[in-house]
Amino acid sequence: VLPDNVEELFEETPDYIIDAIDTVTAKLAIAELAQRREIPLISSMGTGNKLHPELFEITDLSKTSMCPLCKVMRRELKTRGIR
Repeated sequence: VLPDNVEELFEETPDYIIDAIDTVTAKLAIAELAQRREIPLISSMGTGNKLHPELFEITDLSKTSMCPLCKVMRRELKTRGIR
């Protein structure tokens, strides 16, 4: 998934988009597309190599802490006007 090909990947409108991609650019491209098309988005953030899976949390990105990937995503989405 790249900003250049994200439109092609979602020619049909899905009910939801589930993002489990590791690159920030791809995550941002999907988030922009999801907002533009009003498609609910579920994103997996920094969950790799975690030692305590019982601490796994499902929440809004704006309520996350302690995750470097979430921090970058919050900042970049804010600059793009994406909630």
